[in-house]
Amino acid sequence: MALPTITAEEAIRKVLSLPASRRAAALRELLHGNRATLNKALEMLPTAGNAPQSVLGQTEIKPEIRIGSYHLRSVLGEGGFGIVWLAEQDEPLRRSVAFKILRPDRLDASSRARFESERHVVALLDHPGLIKIFEAGESPDGRPWFAMELAAGSPITQACDVAGHSLGQRIDLMAQVCRAVHHAHQRGVIHRDLKPSNILVSLDADEAVVKVIDFGVARAAFDPMNPDEHDGALVGTPTFMAPEARNLRTGEADSRMDIYSLGAVMLRLLTDCLPDDSNTLKAHTLFKNLPVEEIKLAVQNRKTTFAKIISTLSGDLDAIIARCLCRDPRDRYDSALALAQDLERFRRGESVHARPDTPLRRLKREMDHHPLAVSLALIAILALTASFLNARSQRAIALAAKDRAEIASQGANDATILITELLTEIISKPDEAPRTSDDILSEASRLAGLRLNNDPIMEARVRASMGHLWTSQNRNDLAAQEFSRAIELLQSNDQTRLLAETELLLAGSLRADGSFNEARRNANKARLEFLSESPADNDDLARAYLELAQISAAEGKNSDAMSFLEKAKIAHENAPELNEKLLKKINSLFRTLSISQSVTPANTSANQ
Repeated sequence: MALPTITAEEAIRKVLSLPASRRAAALRELLHGNRATLNKALEMLPTAGNAPQSVLGQTEIKPEIRIGSYHLRSVLGEGGFGIVWLAEQDEPLRRSVAFKILRPDRLDASSRARFESERHVVALLDHPGLIKIFEAGESPDGRPWFAMELAAGSPITQACDVAGHSLGQRIDLMAQVCRAVHHAHQRGVIHRDLKPSNILVSLDADEAVVKVIDFGVARAAFDPMNPDEHDGALVGTPTFMAPEARNLRTGEADSRMDIYSLGAVMLRLLTDCLPDDSNTLKAHTLFKNLPVEEIKLAVQNRKTTFAKIISTLSGDLDAIIARCLCRDPRDRYDSALALAQDLERFRRGESVHARPDTPLRRLKREMDHHPLAVSLALIAILALTASFLNARSQRAIALAAKDRAEIASQGANDATILITELLTEIISKPDEAPRTSDDILSEASRLAGLRLNNDPIMEARVRASMGHLWTSQNRNDLAAQEFSRAIELLQSNDQTRLLAETELLLAGSLRADGSFNEARRNANKARLEFLSESPADNDDLARAYLELAQISAAEGKNSDAMSFLEKAKIAHENAPELNEKLLKKINSLFRTLSISQSVTPANTSANQ
């Protein structure tokens, strides 16, 4: 039997007797397992002194009232302090307006002050994304009122879902919202209740436009009419409210509270999820902690796929929203304009300020912008550049002394940065750039030689890395040239370990090119140089013996190969840490040789 359902309105009625600070948590418990209804209820959730009467089910006022030049036709909405009417103005202009007037049951001084404050705040604003005030006055029974622009459209979430807006279109609309909010902030106005229902979207000449509405709880800086808060009650909508806004005293409002709310609205708009303590996290973790079910539901209205929405939301966009949702206001964007500009950078495929730029990110952007200048092979080069050098630095960190490890790590990182920047420079000039990966690597090698002629150690690192990349392209002849040049640079600079590493790489290239005697000579040099270190690095020795075994196997000298493998295995067993990749290579060659000889080597079962 199906469980009984409850509407968002019914859920709100059930929690209204609770203090405002506890209502959101009560709704989450009441509607647990019904995310769609929970999200709707949280967006509608009234706060003290700001409860929509349509939600509370109270009787509407009869229409057809005339105040001044305005005919009040029908009630558009009601809040804790005012009633908004659809009105027709007949002079001096004929137009439809939104006419807001103080409720007849809220004539106390505090309520009047709040209403006057809103009227004052709206009058300060003049932006196409914000509601304009036309006129203000007082009714015959002494109630203040003001006439303002009639905002057409639907809440941003509803409008985008109905129109089937893509993720990109939703981000563009949010950039509009941010620029409108920035204008308010420039005028000293903090909205304090930004949520989807207060951001309307309509079509103007087939173009979606936004209007930020309802400044009923907004605060204007230096506004002498700005009232005190009511008994410490929440001001705003809890689920979109910045953490610090929940314990706020008069005068503490900060524009960065609105930045948090903008991030919460964006999260809701893009994913159908709402922020809470579990996903208000640092960049690169935000979207990993969102409910998969809700994201799958979001896919239906966003002209996308689950894989694409996750890909789009990860990375830069993750960082943007996570920065908005930082618990510490100092970690958020300094302004709504800065947020808008970052969203616009994201849409243009540029680096966003929410994340530090890196050479690898710049290279990726150039590859995206100039696909004709880059072969598919270069994409593999990009990955190998990072993986190869990172592997070198990680091994240094694990097996070398701390000071030397730090030097090795920094050197590898610097080499990675340089190579990546060279590749970026080359492919960013599509009219001049080489069109194949071979041409691109050759040009990178030439430029590296020009720029590093006074830094032999760094040039050697870059040459060794370039050699590895040539190996990935099956150009062992060119790889050997790069390794040989690196060795020349290192021999006169007291870099024993790096020299041995490079000689081992050269041996591999020579072996692949069929130059077995030269390969063996370099592998033995590497072995002896590793042995000269005190204490000897057994893992390095294992790699040297493995290379000698591979050379012998390539020559058909299986007995010699098996002997070298036994030495490799012993060296690896004495290494301080398990190197699973190396062990797999040793065992794989053991199996191959054993099968070819129909012999199982002794003492290998434990290592299989």
